[in-house]
Amino acid sequence: MSDAAIEKGTGRSWESWLGVFAAAGADQLSHQEIVEVAGGAGAPPWWRQMVTVPFEQHIGRRVVGQVGDGVFNVSASKTVSGSLDDALGEVAVLALRPR
Repeated sequence: MSDAAIEKGTGRSWESWLGVFAAAGADQLSHQEIVEVAGGAGAPPWWRQMVTVPFEQHIGRRVVGQVGDGVFNVSASKTVSGSLDDALGEVAVLALRPR
């Protein structure tokens, strides 16, 4: 997330958010408590997470791609040719296949 996007979405620069979090002692707070600090400082609901996660990365609590419980999520996608009906048919076959 760019600094410009954070400022546009929250009305505060990233440096301002760092000040808000420092003043609240957020490095000692839980994820949910940091989200609440962001909300109290005026971040709209969706943006509360979008400033909390980079803050946790900033203080070394998590790395890029790591979720709150310490694990990493991975996904992959592939574009294939065909119609929507063909694709849904293939997904149905895979979903109903015994494992």
